[in-house]
This record gives sequence, C-alpha cells and structure tokens, in this order.
Amino acid sequence: MFKKNIVFVFIFFFFCGPLKADGPEQVREIDLGRISGEEIVTREIVLDQRVETAVALCECLSFKISESGEKSVLSISFDPAGYSGETRQELIALSNDIKIRIVLRAQVD
Repeated sequence: MFKKNIVFVFIFFFFCGPLKADGPEQVREIDLGRISGEEIVTREIVLDQRVETAVALCECLSFKISESGEKSVLSISFDPAGYSGETRQELIALSNDIKIRIVLRAQVD
C-alpha cells in the first residue's frame, strides 16, 4: 500500500506540480454521507472552467471528464472497498487558469 501511495504522489507532482504550483486554487467539497463499503458511489460536479487534465490521489477514485461549452462535467466514482469509518479522498483538476481541489468525504459502514 505504501508503494502505491508513493507512485500516486510522484505522478501527481510530476504531471501537475509544475503546471500550477503558484496559481490560484479552488476547493470543492462533496459529502457522500453514510455509504456502504460494498457499493461504488458516483457523483457529478459541474465546473465553470474547461478542465485540461485531472489526477486522482487514490486508486479508489476514478473519473471521467466531459465538456459542455466552456464548462466541464466531472463524473467521479469512489470505491470504498477496504475503507471503514470516516474517509477523505482528493482529486485535482487543472484548467488553463486555476487548480481545483475536489475533496470527497464519506462515512463508510
């Protein structure tokens, strides 16, 4: 598990760190509430910017980016297998002018 986390951190900083290290940042939070540890939960979030790329900071997150005019729609899925209790996971989305940190929170039963 430790090696997987190191790989994700490396990938994040290699691809995203230099792009927006000093730019503005926006934080969006999604509260998934109380969820079962056996079901994948998906939520969509609409962003006012066109997203160029995104990076999930955990293997438990997957996402799909679609565009609608000058906006982007992120469909984010969280697989809670192996988690219990309160959890917080993050995804970073980058547009041409801002870094958007998306924080998912859940209480996994």
